Amino acid sequence: MFGQPQEDIEELRKIDQELSSANLQGLKSIDIDGVDLIKLGFEGEAVGSVLNKLYQAVLCDGLANEKESLLERARTYRDKPDHF
Repeated sequence: MFGQPQEDIEELRKIDQELSSANLQGLKSIDIDGVDLIKLGFEGEAVGSVLNKLYQAVLCDGLANEKESLLERARTYRDKPDHF
């Protein structure tokens, strides 16, 4: 895979800029953790699934990376478990 098209390179730069401006560098950068989710009643694999969904929501949907916003969204997942 030599020489990606210029559009791909520009898209990767854009994504990198968005991550940097959002101060997101992986799951550990969101303002909530597994302990918070366990306190909400999540167990086992659901904890990781919800953390991933919350990270994606911050990254892609513009969800505020603030603990209360994240907890509120997590509660919606808990109330409708088929979402994760």
